[in-house]
Parts: sequence; C-alpha cells; structure tokens
Amino acid sequence: MISSALRRKINTFRVDPIDSTKDKVQTLLPRITNQWGKKRLAESGALDILLEFLSARPPSGFSPDFADLWFLYQKVRRRRPRIIFEFGSGCSTVILAKALFDDKNSSHGINGYLYSIDADPYWEQSTRASIPASLKDCCEVVYSPVLETEYDGYFLSDTRAFPTLVPILCIWMALHLRLRDR
Repeated sequence: MISSALRRKINTFRVDPIDSTKDKVQTLLPRITNQWGKKRLAESGALDILLEFLSARPPSGFSPDFADLWFLYQKVRRRRPRIIFEFGSGCSTVILAKALFDDKNSSHGINGYLYSIDADPYWEQSTRASIPASLKDCCEVVYSPVLETEYDGYFLSDTRAFPTLVPILCIWMALHLRLRDR
C-alpha cells in the first residue's frame, strides 16, 4: 500500500516533473560536486595543507568550495604557469601555491610564483599568517586598497601594490564565483 505522502509526490511529478525535481537538483548537485572536489584534493595531497590553513584562519571566513578549488589546482598543474596574479586571498591562495609547489617538486621542476593581492588588510594579514611554511617560498600576499579611477570616461579599479614586473607567461586566475573565497 502506498502512503499518502508518496502518492502526492508521484502525482506532483506526473503533473510537473521539472518543477518537482528542480529544488532537489539545485541542492543536491552542489553537494555532490563539493564532495567530489574534496575527494580529488585529498588524492592529490592538497586537502591536508588546505585543512592546515583553515585551522589557523578565523572561523568567520567563507567555507571552501572544494570543486572550485580542485579546478584551480588541476588547471595550474596542467598549464604550469610561471606567474599567477590573484585578487582576493583565501583558500584559493593556498591551493594555487600548493599546485605551484607540486610543480616545482615534480619532474617538471618549474618555479612558479603566486602574487595574491587583497584589498582588505584584515584578510591579507590573516591569509599571510595562516599559509603553511612549506608554501611561503611559492607565494606572496600583499595588501593594496582598491582605488576607483576614471580613464577616458570609464570608471576603473586600480591597485597600487601590483608587482613591478613584465611577465612572459601569465595566467590570470580570476575564477572566483564569490567576491572572495575566504
């Protein structure tokens, strides 16, 4: 015998299958991809260093999106950049630095470097203090306020602490789905 709750769910699905499953997909899919990303980070050895970083950070930061972090990690490992500029520091800073560290210690031997520029002095100091010692040779976290400037009638954002260098190969990792990934 079918319960009345199950009967209602079946009837709702028959009437509107898309709307009856949309909420489930919207909540279940991010959870599944997050678990998958966490598993992949664990397999690569990046999860342990991320957890070490998170244990030293203030609890008020954003929780990590493991699927996004896995994407960043494997993208750096595949492309092997020499320089990465990141705007906004946090969990991604550690993952990017770990990927550069792993590249340096692999058979590729590429010495990449991460410049992470944060517009909030609190999070810049927090990130810098929380980065594991093994990654400090691969990255630099600096504070720079974002200044609005006008150029040719357009309003632009400007940062004063941008490193003075001319990169030959540069990958801009501006793939944060949130304003910051703390």
